[in-house]
Amino acid sequence: MLLSTQMALRGLARRWSLAVQGLGLLAVTLACAPAEPGAPDRTWTRPANLEPALAELVDAQLAAIQREPRSAAHIGRLGVIYEANRQWPEAREAFDAAFAMGPGEPLWLVHAALARTNLGDAQGALSILRAHAGKFADCAPLQNALGDLLLEEGDLDGALKAFDLTLRAEPKLPEGHAGRALVELRRGAPDAARLSLERALALDPNFRQAWYPLGLALRALEREAEALAALERGREVRKRRMRDRLNSELASLAVTRDEVIERASVLVGSGRATEAVAKLAPLAKAHPDDGLVQFNLGVALLSAGQLPGALAAFERARSIDANLSGLDSNLALALLSLGRSSEASSAIDRALARDGANPRAHRLRGAVREALGDNSGALESRKRAVELDSRDATSRAEYGRSLAMATQWAQAEEQFRAQIALASGDWRGHANLGRVLYFQGSKLDAIAEVKLAQQAAGADAAVQEELRQLAEQIGN
Repeated sequence: MLLSTQMALRGLARRWSLAVQGLGLLAVTLACAPAEPGAPDRTWTRPANLEPALAELVDAQLAAIQREPRSAAHIGRLGVIYEANRQWPEAREAFDAAFAMGPGEPLWLVHAALARTNLGDAQGALSILRAHAGKFADCAPLQNALGDLLLEEGDLDGALKAFDLTLRAEPKLPEGHAGRALVELRRGAPDAARLSLERALALDPNFRQAWYPLGLALRALEREAEALAALERGREVRKRRMRDRLNSELASLAVTRDEVIERASVLVGSGRATEAVAKLAPLAKAHPDDGLVQFNLGVALLSAGQLPGALAAFERARSIDANLSGLDSNLALALLSLGRSSEASSAIDRALARDGANPRAHRLRGAVREALGDNSGALESRKRAVELDSRDATSRAEYGRSLAMATQWAQAEEQFRAQIALASGDWRGHANLGRVLYFQGSKLDAIAEVKLAQQAAGADAAVQEELRQLAEQIGN
């Protein structure tokens, strides 16, 4: 295996061992016995200085515990409330107590280990999972969490065993295959890793965290074009926690400002902007003078296509704190989308004055300059975006389009071929290349690219009609 691949994999394992909070998803059915009270009673109190919304949740749960002080379920739910709002010391304490009182429930251990990991105590997390792994061999979330920690420790045999037990317990979920793949990569077996990751993606096409290690495997197999496309799809993807019936509650229990913003950001990133707006709107109403809250509401509204609301939120945020990172570029996009190109130009120029090395801002400036009829300015900005990030398929496509508008056909062809290499499943790259080849006189090659675009477009009727018209134009 290439040294660069090994280094990237170690970095991946380090990032992934710090399990990020997952969104509320369907629960995994686990063989978990009911709680058996066995720990002494204790007095639980609410920590000082909690945000009011969280204090209200905690007080209600403490009242439930007071009524049934030996209920492991009540104490464990207190841990879930704290976990949902990243109160990690309190979460650890509650989960430890819940397991002591109800030792038949392994999920208390899984979440106690997560709390320790987030407190920087990976060894403590590993210790409690390892101590009970034999008893709970059929608890997939426990075995998967143990495998991640053992992989970080460099115990490849132990990690492989844990991931195999994960697969045995939950063969229809992708995590066990993905875990095996990481071990196989570390052992220098990229083809085996590739097969495991392809199995994971076949089980769940939305399991995006498989793409980055798949890119590493393909690179080690010297399949560079496919590797680049996979690595691009895996960029900036967070590790999704394995589903269990406790983390299915986290989203509804996240009530602190930072947690609501974080979860809304995840929703926007996964294409669920309307849900993000629903989460952020009450927070923005409660915090009208909080620039960050208003800004994030604007991002969610913009992603949901609610342009006037997005613009109002951005302008409100700017009146509170004009230096918020990303504010001017998002404001520029909202203004451009509303047809207010001159104002958008001022906003994007402010953004670039603050951060001239942001490729997305240069790309947006290209769109603004084109809307203003300044095609040479658009070309310059899009060229700069590619120089700053040559692995962004959208930047390649937009630069290629500007080159084509300037009838620089050979240079445009180069950009569209790069677009295809970075995003091979996107029909637009083949369509763009087909147009450029046609204008260069390569009619047969152009028709071949349009056919590839039609294959990639699938059953989308509107796209297929657009491509049919393109094929007809080229054929004539």
